[in-house]
Amino acid sequence: MEEFICRISITSLRATRAVLIYIQSNSITETAKALGHTDVSLDLLSRYLPPPILAFFQTRWIRAFQRGIICMAMKDSKYLLKVSNFQTMDELHTFLDNNALKDIPQSMRDPESIKNPKPARSSPEDKGAADRVVISLDVGILTSLLSIEEAVRLSPRPDEISAKALYWAKLTSLLVNDITDGNEFDLQDYLETARAQIDSAQMEKLIYATAA
Repeated sequence: MEEFICRISITSLRATRAVLIYIQSNSITETAKALGHTDVSLDLLSRYLPPPILAFFQTRWIRAFQRGIICMAMKDSKYLLKVSNFQTMDELHTFLDNNALKDIPQSMRDPESIKNPKPARSSPEDKGAADRVVISLDVGILTSLLSIEEAVRLSPRPDEISAKALYWAKLTSLLVNDITDGNEFDLQDYLETARAQIDSAQMEKLIYATAA
């Protein structure tokens, strides 16, 4: 015990706190602010953040940016799911959240509320927006959504499905009904094409909740 106590110092605690903030926020700006730095300086931050951790997150951001370019270039292609190569439900959720949903009411923005509903406290703003959800659609996004919905529906382990997967599956079901019952023939054509490209096997590995 004494050996460990001797290793504790203000400097070591400060460095450990800096690492925790960086991992939680993925932001060198937030980390610098927490350390009391007036400006963001990689030279200063490198004294607190181990180079392997800094390199890992910087590489991760580059990969995320590259994947975004690929997804935008292939958004109308039937090969979107294969080339995007999403590894987690969080990655897919972020992609769909950024590319499919526009001006969505606050009450629908929290996927966790599907599994853990809370008493509704609607504001005038929420009431005004409750009947308006704008969704940006193309064949690629519809294919992703339909693939999630089918993977959830056919899952042999329904109790293990993540809240985000349930969220998108439920939204997809409502969306398909709206397109089918509506008069937007372009969207109906998109839907028909997307149905022919469903790949639930690609999504099956992503829909389950991971252990904390």
